[in-house]
Amino acid sequence: MLEPARAPIALTPNSPQPNRQKKPPFGISFLGIGLAMAGIATLAAIAIPLWFSRPSITLEGAANLLVEDILQVQENAIMQRVGSRIEFDLDGGGYQAMDSSGLALRAPIGNGPYLRDYDMDAVFEGVLITEVDFGGKRCLEFDQGGYSLHDGHVILTFRGKSKSVVFDANEVYVRSADER
Repeated sequence: MLEPARAPIALTPNSPQPNRQKKPPFGISFLGIGLAMAGIATLAAIAIPLWFSRPSITLEGAANLLVEDILQVQENAIMQRVGSRIEFDLDGGGYQAMDSSGLALRAPIGNGPYLRDYDMDAVFEGVLITEVDFGGKRCLEFDQGGYSLHDGHVILTFRGKSKSVVFDANEVYVRSADER
């Protein structure tokens, strides 16, 4: 059976309020987000330098970047039909790419010269080029067809560890410096 409808209860300022439970607020506060972001930033500030201070990570990255740069300069020689070269700094701190007339090539990213300076790059700070030999020269040269004038190698060192970047028969690869 149906129950008869009840009359609405009129509340006056002095009458007791019905028993309503308050719900906790839903969502995340700005303080909670701020604390989470501060925690992540602190963890990153500790973990990233520790990761990149590992010699194997830094040295492998520097060697792979050199390989990419060699291939870019070789490609530039082919595409522009002009000789190109990579000259390695005497102090072992980096290298620069230029055309056969000595003009700096443009960097693949940005508008500046194609220049690597390990001490100016926080990731590769401390990496040294300890040996360069391309037919007795400290530079890797390409003719306008992209063929190297000399085979050779570059040895990179970081915190007592070494990697060799080898350019042989127009192929470039990384190997342990002990495997000459």
